[in-house]
Amino acid sequence: MRIADLDLLRCVDCGSDLAWRHVWDGASGCVERGVVGCTVCDTRYPVLDGVGVFFRAAVQGAYLTREEAAVLQAVGASGGAPRCQPGALDATDRLQLRASANWDYQWKEVLAYDQRDCEADAHGYLGRSFFWTSTLLEPGMLEGRCVYIACVGGGREAYHVLDAHAERLLVNELSPAIYKAREFLRGRGDAILFLRNDVAHSPLRDGVADVTICDHALHEIPDRDRAFQALVRATRPGGLLSLCVIAHEANWVLRNVVDRLKPVWGRIPLPALRAVALVPALMTFGAAQGAARAFEVLRVAPAAPLADLARYWAHNDLRTVWNSCFDLMQSPVAFTFTRQHLERLHRENGLRIESLELTSGANWSCRARRA
Repeated sequence: MRIADLDLLRCVDCGSDLAWRHVWDGASGCVERGVVGCTVCDTRYPVLDGVGVFFRAAVQGAYLTREEAAVLQAVGASGGAPRCQPGALDATDRLQLRASANWDYQWKEVLAYDQRDCEADAHGYLGRSFFWTSTLLEPGMLEGRCVYIACVGGGREAYHVLDAHAERLLVNELSPAIYKAREFLRGRGDAILFLRNDVAHSPLRDGVADVTICDHALHEIPDRDRAFQALVRATRPGGLLSLCVIAHEANWVLRNVVDRLKPVWGRIPLPALRAVALVPALMTFGAAQGAARAFEVLRVAPAAPLADLARYWAHNDLRTVWNSCFDLMQSPVAFTFTRQHLERLHRENGLRIESLELTSGANWSCRARRA
């Protein structure tokens, strides 16, 4: 994190300016470890391994890892305990806290990938063609721009955005997987600001990004309307907002089977749930490979959503399909968006939709411009 990055940020509690309180391991204008404080309410935020950690004071103790809390405690700031009683949080934060732990496990244990994976099949989940198709963006739209990626996960979106020569990259992730994303992107330039925070309570100032991207994430956020509004605020007037979410119209199995079993999935330890997810993964992988082979032999290319979905899954290896099944099962929330809902959400928040498509047979992809 750069010393000058505070110009892009504000206090998540009161919205006031921030200032550096303590800096360790800082060199050449960059800070590996330090403490940032609000100039008005004096809420303190740790910086660890170059990642700024910005959670509201009321919930900070629940989210911070021991290492993050230790940064605050080293200067006598509270930071709270790394664990707290669920009763201290409201229902939304309890869901978010559970999601944070689940995503951290997912990106570290279930789908740990490297740059070679992102350079493999371009049409698979990790590949460049899938990223550009899902976001409805083109590399030229990002070149020389400040790009904000919300819910960056393991860092695949950031990898492809950097290939498009974005001038500045702001990335956010709720879980400690942000540190893994930083390692994944190490050596790809120092123009990246890494933030760990709740996307619905963002420390980013209004209008800092030319392009904002939230890819395959908003449908898994409990307070999705507030999160969407935060994405809009971070985008400058005239800037672009790219969104990819699960489509209500094309996900009968998700809505009527997977979602209804979420109370069951939630009681299964994550390693065991990962094993359970292998069953639908094998079925999906086998069906997709069989369908793709049939399309090739028969020389047909059906245009139905199920055919598009089969073609997409056929580009992924079993490990990636397994991760996708696990993702849908472990996520505490898996909301599905209708086209009408998505259009209304954009309209009510001052966005003009430029393109709205059903991609991969299962998702709504939307590119819109802020008024």
